[in-house]
Amino acid sequence: MKTGIIKLIFFSVLSLGISGCISMGTNATGIGQTALPYSGQKYEVVGKSKGQSSSYRLLWFFQVTPTEEMERAVKKAIAEKAGDNMINVCYWKETQIWLLGLGTVKILHVEGDVIRYKD
Repeated sequence: MKTGIIKLIFFSVLSLGISGCISMGTNATGIGQTALPYSGQKYEVVGKSKGQSSSYRLLWFFQVTPTEEMERAVKKAIAEKAGDNMINVCYWKETQIWLLGLGTVKILHVEGDVIRYKD
């Protein structure tokens, strides 16, 4: 009986460790008309795009990678469609807590319509 309980505890801990991500949460952060300042120029919509920026904290406290930044996520989304700005922008944050990686990953997501200014 005692060995059965020990095996159950061992396999429970093992499966939790193998699973990796033990918790994940998403928080809606905001909506905006434009991602960058807009001067009223005429534009064409190139298409929808997504961008993200992330950071990793070792042992949930020690910053290993640069902090997630809105500017970096927006630049990636705009560059994906070779545009100049984004309109109808939505952004949200995701937090993943990793047991095996012993830390937290924070991801800032940006999504919107990429525009290109007309000359």
